[in-house]
Amino acid sequence: MIIARQIGDIGLIVTAILGAVFFTILLVTGNTMSQAVRERIPEFAVLKTLGFSDARVTALVLAEAFALCLIGGLIGMVLAVPVVALTSSRGPGAFLHRLGLLDIPEENIPPPVLVRAAQLRREAAEQPPLY
Repeated sequence: MIIARQIGDIGLIVTAILGAVFFTILLVTGNTMSQAVRERIPEFAVLKTLGFSDARVTALVLAEAFALCLIGGLIGMVLAVPVVALTSSRGPGAFLHRLGLLDIPEENIPPPVLVRAAQLRREAAEQPPLY
């Protein structure tokens, strides 16, 4: 009962941390894009002088941002494939797991609470029924 509540709390903490990380990523990305736009004001002035409308210049900026996001996402997905293959417990990663290079302590050494729970379960199974 206590372990289940603790795992739930850990899940909430992990979710909160991930939310904070994504929010920070959004802030950094927005700041980077606004800085890029500020630095290119003279270029936008040239486009306006050449007859581009406000909507057209905005569309160009948004298209550039979308293209950067798309390219970055594709690069991330392409790079994720070998990382997942090397860190998985099957395929190429199995060799690294056998060497113990990718194992975290919790995977190999169970916490004392779980060891004690397993002992109690075995002892209870050995007891004759009460009826």
